[in-house]
Amino acid sequence: MSTLKYAKAIKEPGTLSPRVKWLRDYYFSGTDRKWNNEYLAFTTGTPWDVQFDELTYYIVPEMYAFMNSFTVSCRQSAQKIDLPDDFFHWSIPERKAWFTREVVTRHMPVEILPGDLLCGAQFNLQYSMCLTRQEQKERDRLTKKAREAVIFLHTHGYGNCGATSGH
Repeated sequence: MSTLKYAKAIKEPGTLSPRVKWLRDYYFSGTDRKWNNEYLAFTTGTPWDVQFDELTYYIVPEMYAFMNSFTVSCRQSAQKIDLPDDFFHWSIPERKAWFTREVVTRHMPVEILPGDLLCGAQFNLQYSMCLTRQEQKERDRLTKKAREAVIFLHTHGYGNCGATSGH
């Protein structure tokens, strides 16, 4: 079997409209684009704030060794968002909703493609859980138990059995 057969392994589609062909070519331009969909991290600025939600990655066993690294690197790279004075008096859903809207509408880069309505393709966000110190402490406790359970299952032969968040 010739390795040349697989030199261009990306499936080539049949007839595409000029618009769809341009969008496809733009997508596959990869590092030639202004963005490559790396994580964008945002924080409340509190010392206990966590952006990386490891629970959504438990389905990817190859991530287990890097959970702490992702948590720390997101914290280190996160941009601080200024909060209303009474932010931590709101309910968790209210905090998350406000924070999400603030990040998406005021801080996330926007690229409007020429002649198209598609925008906001740089969507890979890691942002604050918006928790108080006590709420985060409790979440950390529960996350530790969940991590121990998922690693136990993994080391006892239970593997990947679902879709990764966002795919």
